[in-house]
Amino acid sequence: MQIVPCAEGDDKLIAEKLDAIIDSMITFDNPAEGELVVFKVTDSDGAIIAGSNLIIGCWKVADIDILWVEEKYRRQGIGSSLVRTAERTARERGCHMMTLGTFDFQAKPLYEKHGYTECGTIKDCPTKGHMHYDMIKWLNRPFTEFVSPVPSPYEIRLGSEEDVEFIDDRLVEYNLSKIPSMHDFVQIGKRCRVMMVNW
Repeated sequence: MQIVPCAEGDDKLIAEKLDAIIDSMITFDNPAEGELVVFKVTDSDGAIIAGSNLIIGCWKVADIDILWVEEKYRRQGIGSSLVRTAERTARERGCHMMTLGTFDFQAKPLYEKHGYTECGTIKDCPTKGHMHYDMIKWLNRPFTEFVSPVPSPYEIRLGSEEDVEFIDDRLVEYNLSKIPSMHDFVQIGKRCRVMMVNW
């Protein structure tokens, strides 16, 4: 056997083969196509100051893939508003579960306030001395919605494909300000994350 780079269309074939295995083992009542929903918050000049990327998985599991708030706008209730908006959108799409991943220098306390619990941890990730947390919240169970004591004066609107990259880039910049990159990375797939759910 030999491992070689994929030719055009190979990625689709591999994904279809994996889907066939999963479909043979699990039956879903209402499977759906994966969907990316982008939310953004802008200032009075129209500049994006916060945003989140929500992935609605094909099995009706939603994932907060990205959540970012510009530093000077933090602790103003914007992060909480983005979480609540993502959850409402997921429920409207029939999702029963929300997942996310966060590092120890990101927003774990915010998510805990909203009822998310750890379902997995990775020590020394992304580097020695840090932690990565996988978190989960069941959307189909009774809950008390957390409302920030500081109501956000900003409106959350749907974003565009360009907003996805802007929001993603801002979170990468924040992460690198906390832990500098040790090497360049190679992006294997432009939207590989869109089809993944953190378990």
